[in-house]
Order: sequence, then C-alpha cells, then structure tokens
Amino acid sequence: WLVPFPNASELAGYLEAGQAKTVVLLLDPNDAEQRAWRDQVQHDLATARVATLARPLIGRDVPVAKEIAAWVRTLPRPVVVVAPRTPYANGDRYPGTEAAGAFMDAYAGMAPGPAAAKAAAGAPAAQ
Repeated sequence: WLVPFPNASELAGYLEAGQAKTVVLLLDPNDAEQRAWRDQVQHDLATARVATLARPLIGRDVPVAKEIAAWVRTLPRPVVVVAPRTPYANGDRYPGTEAAGAFMDAYAGMAPGPAAAKAAAGAPAAQ
C-alpha cells in the first residue's frame, strides 16, 4: 500500500495494530516537518514492534524511486509505503506529491514479482 503520512488515528488503527508487517518511510530528512513526522512514526512503530525502514525519496528522483520500488518488492508483506502526500484518487498530482508519484510510476513499471507471475499463470500463490 502507498499512503500519505497518517494522522494519529490512522497510525494507531492501521500501522500500530499490526496490519502492516513492514513500513517504509519515503520522508525527506532535510524537510523539518517530514523529519519530525519520521521521528514520531519511527518511535511509535518501534513501540508497537512494527519494522520501520526509512528510504528518503526527494522530489521526483526517478532513479532512486526505481531502486526503492525494487527493494520494496523484496520486503516481508504486507508492506506500507508512507509518502508525505499522495495524489488524489483521480490521479491528480498536486504539489507535494512528487515522491509518491515517482514511486507509483516506478513500482507500476516493474515486472510482476514471482507470486504475481504464478497467479497470472494460474498457479496458486505461496502463502
């Protein structure tokens, strides 16, 4: 899942409650607001024993987005990727959603992982 930075209720109800096995933070450590968000969520999720990994994606850095997307595919699932902001459901990419857009494009442009390839071929996915 790719989500915008969660509010306190979303953090507690979805991420801390154990629905995610791994959380990846695309937050920019050079931005004071995003750095504060990162520090808070890392603290809260460490207390909840949820694996939290920081991989900053600054702006629309396509090569880094591709690298992160490939790496995310190797992580224990379910994985939640947290961007500062995400585009609207209609695809409108407003200012501040550049990192999320770059990650979405990179992830969508990759070949499906082994489980997806098996499912497409009609084989049952490994659990």
